[in-house]
Amino acid sequence: GTQKKQKKKGKLSEQRTELLNKLGLEWDRLTDIWNENFHLLEQYVKENGNAHVPDNYPILGRWNLAQRSAKKRGKLPDERIKLLNDVGFIWDLLEDKWRKNYEAFKQFIEKNGDHQICSDATLEAWAGKQRFYRNKGTLSNERIELLDDLGFIWDKKEQEWQEKYKRLQEYIEENGDAKIPQRHPKLGGWVQRQRRKKKNYLLSNERIVKLDAIGFIWSEEEN
Repeated sequence: GTQKKQKKKGKLSEQRTELLNKLGLEWDRLTDIWNENFHLLEQYVKENGNAHVPDNYPILGRWNLAQRSAKKRGKLPDERIKLLNDVGFIWDLLEDKWRKNYEAFKQFIEKNGDHQICSDATLEAWAGKQRFYRNKGTLSNERIELLDDLGFIWDKKEQEWQEKYKRLQEYIEENGDAKIPQRHPKLGGWVQRQRRKKKNYLLSNERIVKLDAIGFIWSEEEN
């Protein structure tokens, strides 16, 4: 600090200035502060494995917000942008949040083998938002393609049908047949609707084939 004050007053010799320059001394206090905070970020990444710093995190929370703001205004030097990129700095919080939800959704599908996400209220709500935004035309093509790659079900009614179908499969596996009591709380009414729709030619061939494949009982007498 003393050397910086001396240099600012013009009282530090060129020889000493050069020696300190060789050590990489930053003469600007603001630069010092930036580097100190950057080192804190590096330490956070090292300890946590990522740069997802909460907004209310001591020191770094506000500092991160300041970096995003400076970059948005074109006030952040390329050198600093590169340093931040190298540690995985999060520039777009909304995009980062979407990606994390997407990865969670993807992992759920990989684990369960289908899109029955009723067991996870957070993912269910997130999936609903994606359908809503697509219907409004505000969901980007990139996100649509990413979800399509997962076999995302855009039609809510189709998803509901698939969920019931999955429950029927589970019932058959547990009971050894597809004889669903009319008073079954989750499947009784749905099974009756499938029979009526088929009788009235309102059930698609695809769904008929899927139900046949698991031994669905079309006749109420046989049930």
